[in-house]
Amino acid sequence: MVFKEILFDFEECLKHNLNDVYNLLQPGISYSKISSSLNDIGIVNNKLIELYQWHNGINYNGETPVSRGNFFSNGQMLPLERALIHYDTHVSIKLWKNEYFPIFSNNSGDYILYDTNRDSSTFGMLLLFAPTVLLTPVPQTIYDSIESVFTTILACFRDGIYKYDKMNKELEIDFDLEGEISSKTNPRSDFWRK
Repeated sequence: MVFKEILFDFEECLKHNLNDVYNLLQPGISYSKISSSLNDIGIVNNKLIELYQWHNGINYNGETPVSRGNFFSNGQMLPLERALIHYDTHVSIKLWKNEYFPIFSNNSGDYILYDTNRDSSTFGMLLLFAPTVLLTPVPQTIYDSIESVFTTILACFRDGIYKYDKMNKELEIDFDLEGEISSKTNPRSDFWRK
């Protein structure tokens, strides 16, 4: 399945299962704006362009608690503008390599980073940067690809591992079952091998 089809299926899943979160998604942005912003930091990557053309992350309007935008255990999608700020900050203090671009965050200092370095053994994979969870500032692979993070989330909703608590407006997660599904859909990623 191509990335655009996966994103379409994911959007339908959000509409059906997490309509409140779906309503917080911002419209996509133009190819030229995304490409220019990424080129400014030395990143050329079509998957990131496709992702931000689809939607520009969750709208942080200051009125809605940020946890209400979570659509999986690792938080929510960062708007490009915020991702660039986090990128600049973490790269400038040498916590991240230049080729790691943040896509998701739990707004508590943990990030899911996309490896954009074509020469890297983890190129195209997503890495977890969570020093308090991993007990190290070294990111660890968590999803085999940008596509697999979305297919993993879809599988978790399909199998009832993720459920939306409408009264509290929060995502409920069965973490044990999430680990089982995630290890199957991301066999190359180290995080799920614990």
